[in-house]
Amino acid sequence: MSSDFDLQLMRLELQHLMDVAVTLEQRIREGLAADGREIKALPAYLSPPPDDLRGDAWVVDAGGTNVRAAYVRIGPEGDVVVAGPNSERLPVRGESETDEPMQAQAFWNMQAELVAKCLSTLDTPSENAPLGYCFSYPSTVHENRDATLITWTKGVAIDNVEGHTVGRPLCQALQPRGVSPAQTVVLNDTVAALLGGASFATHSERVIGLIAGTGTNMATYFRPSTAPKLHSNDNQPMAINLESGNFVPPFLTPVDDAFDASGDKPGQQRFEKAVSGYALPYLFAQLVPELGFDPQEGSGPLGHYKTTGTGRAQAAAEVLLDRSADLMAAALLGVARTLGGREPVTVLAEGSLIWKAPGYADRVRRQLAALCPNGPTISIARRPDVNLFGSAVAARSLVA
Repeated sequence: MSSDFDLQLMRLELQHLMDVAVTLEQRIREGLAADGREIKALPAYLSPPPDDLRGDAWVVDAGGTNVRAAYVRIGPEGDVVVAGPNSERLPVRGESETDEPMQAQAFWNMQAELVAKCLSTLDTPSENAPLGYCFSYPSTVHENRDATLITWTKGVAIDNVEGHTVGRPLCQALQPRGVSPAQTVVLNDTVAALLGGASFATHSERVIGLIAGTGTNMATYFRPSTAPKLHSNDNQPMAINLESGNFVPPFLTPVDDAFDASGDKPGQQRFEKAVSGYALPYLFAQLVPELGFDPQEGSGPLGHYKTTGTGRAQAAAEVLLDRSADLMAAALLGVARTLGGREPVTVLAEGSLIWKAPGYADRVRRQLAALCPNGPTISIARRPDVNLFGSAVAARSLVA
């Protein structure tokens, strides 16, 4: 991409953002009505957590490009203690000279070893405590709460996992290490954030779980009356993993098209490829080729260029981060519109992009206020270790 590309083509006015929100709302409704749509709207088979939820759970969080394991205790007053977490980085395309993918059994063993490290450091853990497996890649969750990986994203590629269940092989790898979970629940990280947020929000059904880091995605609760494909007669709320990263928003540019065509799985994850921490450094390198920027440095340097850089590098970093925040605000509004009503909506947000990129969260808030001058109020909240807590909530909520 030439360095003479007009950066102003990436600036979006409020009317553009409203068009994005309305388009996403329509795509979500299509995904709630039938399978195989742009917005997958995958049922998680989890309801809002009960107020009196207590107990211990093992948690494994395979999210973005890192894996964590922890032991979570939800105390008698709802207090939460997280033991660990232990973590390890996953291999990502382009980060090694050989670039050979990890094999499936090595993937399960790596996670099981992280759990074993927790076990060795705990006082009186319950080896058969339930397991919440936060698996942050597009997956179909089954009614038994295991899940089948649809496709890898975020540059991760591990052989012989796509098309297979993920909960069972992890449990099989845990057993020789002294951990045999009584119940295993696989859930997406957005659903984990959703459950964590619903545990303290005033309106538990009006919560959106948002991931804005290496990748991006959203989840919220829907009842079968607004999600016909659930085919349920009880009309109880169910968590739905939208897989909103696959949304194709209007107003993408030739720079976005070039990145999509040259990168991983052309035509898929177009929203994620425009806004995520994984994608932004690649877009930045296209916009400022003379800088010689290495995208493997991640999105962190873009914040530095935005605040202290000069010339085109500063302008490109600013426009990319601003557009990402603007599109994120529009996407949140699109989800909020599907909930209807005028009551406040709480967004439980997790991810390095929204909380570490300079000014990012504040810009999302400002744009939401500008897009919704007459309500509903959409607030953005943060909770430490929300994915670990939400995964423990999911595991404990299914234990009799």
